[in-house]
Amino acid sequence: MTEEWEFTAPLIHSLHRHAACITEQGKILVSGGITSTRETGIEDVSEYNPDFDQWMERAPMNNPRDSHAMIAHGSKVFVVGGQEQTRAGVEVYNTKFNTWLELMTAPRIQYMSACGMAANKIFMVGGWENDTESLDVVASYDYENDEWGEEGEMGLARGSADAAAIRLPRLYWSNKLFKN
Repeated sequence: MTEEWEFTAPLIHSLHRHAACITEQGKILVSGGITSTRETGIEDVSEYNPDFDQWMERAPMNNPRDSHAMIAHGSKVFVVGGQEQTRAGVEVYNTKFNTWLELMTAPRIQYMSACGMAANKIFMVGGWENDTESLDVVASYDYENDEWGEEGEMGLARGSADAAAIRLPRLYWSNKLFKN
């Protein structure tokens, strides 16, 4: 690995407002978005293999999406939210079989949300409900039970944010966070 930027193979489509994640196989999966020739979301999915510097088209999502969130967990990749659907639900991609499955519909329109995973739940934080109203809600999707829940409010609405879940050692939690 060098510490310099280098060019790789270009995406199959020129996109914006798409989502991406890294699969457990170390490949980059890119879904949805808007192309230069289409003003609404697409259902296309592409996979980049860094070993061969090559993009491949994969099975398309069941629904066109843009401004959605995407997160990998084991051999599954979940897409949630998005601007293209009136109430965008969850879809899960199986990286081993190149197939998509539709899961539960979301309780509200939520796009450009921060997304993370913890405790076997996908958390959607903030985002937009329409072009002028950002959200302060923290919604969760329990994929094992296929159900949505409300985890609370942030107190301040945030749209177009990002999030990550990290695992800290137990020693950190006890020594740093809970000592005052």
